[in-house]
Amino acid sequence: MKKLMLFVVSYLLITNAFAQSSVSASEIIDKINNGENVSYQDVSISGVLDMTQLDNVALDSKNKSNNSYSSWVNSEMEFKNCTFEEEVIAHYFNESTHTSYATHFKEKVVFENCEFKEEVTFKHSKFKGEAMFDGNKFKDEISCKHSSFTKASSFSSNIFGKEADFKHTYFSENAGFKGSIFQGEADFKHVSFPNYQDFSNVLFERFADFKHVNFKKGVDMSKTIFERGSDFKHANFGSNSSLEGTIFKGETDFKHANRTPSKSR
Repeated sequence: MKKLMLFVVSYLLITNAFAQSSVSASEIIDKINNGENVSYQDVSISGVLDMTQLDNVALDSKNKSNNSYSSWVNSEMEFKNCTFEEEVIAHYFNESTHTSYATHFKEKVVFENCEFKEEVTFKHSKFKGEAMFDGNKFKDEISCKHSSFTKASSFSSNIFGKEADFKHTYFSENAGFKGSIFQGEADFKHVSFPNYQDFSNVLFERFADFKHVNFKKGVDMSKTIFERGSDFKHANFGSNSSLEGTIFKGETDFKHANRTPSKSR
């Protein structure tokens, strides 16, 4: 009888531990739709986390002719030490109907020390609160193309396993990438950084594209390494910019930029 009781107790403990360490993407969507704050730590998220068609999805009044729909996450989101087993989707374009779905975030968003096993898409997303993406590992592509960050954001100490696309992204405040590793191509074309930015101690293992980037108040790229070429054509470096100790390997293009490695301090 004692053995049976011990078996039952052990089974319940194991079952409860598994339940606490694994969360379905649908549970997260339910919380968002109910207006609840989303907060998870040390859990694995199963299933595709698709936030493009929340209960509040509506036709974008500014883009009616383009069949553009928007969803809003109106509560805070925080994930620490979590693993996302499948895609994280905040933008989707249906080619057959030419309809796009974008997700925007009203409150603070935190992804800290998480692992993303598949593609992450925040294309065209608006982040109205702080957006902290620090210490994460992105095994597949990540896209923040055409996204905007109204408050402070951070992408420091990340590992980007494949392409990282930040084309045309707008950062209103700080957006540090300090200590990150880009194992795939990095695209920062036409990005505007109004405040001083920290790109120090970054490793770009593949090509990095910074054409037409605007570091209005300067950038710190000290001790950053470009392993396989970079393009800074038409780049604007603010007066406080530093390229001290930066290593450029491969083909490097600073045509029409207002600063070159030889002129750096």
